[in-house]
Amino acid sequence: MSLYLDCNASTPMDARVRETLCTWLAQPGNPGNTRHSAGRRARYAVEQARGQIAEAVGSDPDTVIFTSGATESDNLALLGVAGGTFGRRRGHILTTPLEHSAVRAPLQYLSWAGYDVETVPVAPSGRVDPEIIRSRLRPDTFLVSVIHVQGETGVIQPIEAIAEVLAGRDLVFHVDAAQGFAHDLPALRHEGVDLISVSGHKIYGPQGVGALIVRGRAAAPEVLAPRTYGGGQEAGLRSGTLPVALVAAFGHAAALVHQEWRERAVMSRAWGERFDEALAPFEPLVFGDPAHRVPHVRLVAFPGVDGPSAVDELSPVVALSAGPACSAGAPVPSEALMAMGVSEALAADALRFSWCHETPRLDVEAFQAALRDLLAVPTARIVPWPGGY
Repeated sequence: MSLYLDCNASTPMDARVRETLCTWLAQPGNPGNTRHSAGRRARYAVEQARGQIAEAVGSDPDTVIFTSGATESDNLALLGVAGGTFGRRRGHILTTPLEHSAVRAPLQYLSWAGYDVETVPVAPSGRVDPEIIRSRLRPDTFLVSVIHVQGETGVIQPIEAIAEVLAGRDLVFHVDAAQGFAHDLPALRHEGVDLISVSGHKIYGPQGVGALIVRGRAAAPEVLAPRTYGGGQEAGLRSGTLPVALVAAFGHAAALVHQEWRERAVMSRAWGERFDEALAPFEPLVFGDPAHRVPHVRLVAFPGVDGPSAVDELSPVVALSAGPACSAGAPVPSEALMAMGVSEALAADALRFSWCHETPRLDVEAFQAALRDLLAVPTARIVPWPGGY
């Protein structure tokens, strides 16, 4: 079996979280009906999870709205603000070219609907300059959406500095934190971040559950309009019976992130250092500012090597991604890389390796042999692996 190096697509579930999931899968009860003990137990599990997620980002439990994942959270945030009191004037929205399709697509819809959506430039490093955000603000700007950690390059955006730029303004600041929640919690605790999108399967929890954290300026009455109507669950913003087992497991995963994210980062960094040593003889192009990058991601390219074909060739040894993992259909060039000044051809061939604190040791000899076959690199160029971790 190949080594799983695609954790940015979906993380492995923590064994402790899996135990919570299985425990609650065996329990009946609807959290909306607390007139009997089964319903009360279900409600307890949901509210405990709400508190665990809120605590991780320094929020109150009532700010956490459960969803099916970050895609739904992003849509509720962006379309919800556009449909609320701030968005009714159909004004100006600021975003970046680094966003996930779950942000780009609803903003494209809003552009078609008559909103003025502006995308700011980014530096070749893959970082947004907060001063550029400041320079593009207008009197009618009502929404700013900036990704926390770019999912392909792993570059961390200056969320706190952007929040400071936006302080005191009559607008809402949304952050897609699907890739960042498990790796950079302090930025999400900034009081200037109004909306935070999170996904369970990016933080060592289950797939199919996420949250939108609604606070600050977004918590004012009628700022956020619902996108789903029905029984009025989740403060009326997201109707539907909650999947108790998924929610409970998600909350446990968030609590573990809160407790352990620094230690996990140390382990991921150490794993990455060895990975870099194994990769170095092949002289890949590595994208993204290493000084502002989460420790578990490398986006690389080998000029002249087709990215999707490389994924197939390397799959017996390692599992990885070529292009955005959540894009349906044929692989597409990375819009984030092209915004950084990378050519379309090279952006289409980028390979993303992403691991975690639980990733087993890399079989360096097998990995280097697979790369050598892929690149047709003479054996003499490969420095023998010294071994050890």
